[in-house]
Amino acid sequence: MPDGVRSVRVEANGLPPGRLSRRYKLAPHLALDDYDWTIYLDNRAKLSANPHEIVADMQERGGGAFLGLFAHPERTCVYEEARVVRRKKPVNKKRLDEQVAVYRSAGMPADVGLYAGTFLVRPRADARAAAFALRWYEEFLLHSERDQLGLAFLSWLMNVKPYLFEGQLTDNRFFRWPVISNRARRQYQASQMPIQTNA
Repeated sequence: MPDGVRSVRVEANGLPPGRLSRRYKLAPHLALDDYDWTIYLDNRAKLSANPHEIVADMQERGGGAFLGLFAHPERTCVYEEARVVRRKKPVNKKRLDEQVAVYRSAGMPADVGLYAGTFLVRPRADARAAAFALRWYEEFLLHSERDQLGLAFLSWLMNVKPYLFEGQLTDNRFFRWPVISNRARRQYQASQMPIQTNA
């Protein structure tokens, strides 16, 4: 390990890999309780700034927000995002449709904002951040595999206004994204899967 880096091992507790990884993406304080800040960066992104600069930006310009991120690059509506996801992504369509129905019945309007989950910055010691993180993770477990839908819903429901970093997901001073294609990522993931044999 490089200096200043340590590995944190977590237990799966019966969760499949995709849901386990989201546990620490959405609620990092569950494993990183001795850090002041957490920065989540998607595995298709490459950090291009010192983490201290990222935290300083949010502290100076974030207006006391407990979550910093970027707006979704293409949409502002959770319902439109659900339609695109349903059409283009491998997702449990029944769960996705149920999720959309729950959001509609709760009164969530269209176009109230949609965020990208590629880059998430949070102060660990902020009780609001921890409470929101746990609600977000619970929302994710209840519904589809798309965590940004629950993020938009809970932000609206709980009147949370995240700090939106300056720039765009694909053009900002903190990271480059994407540095690898979805296809390359899928090929790598497939190469890491255990091979099934009929013995």
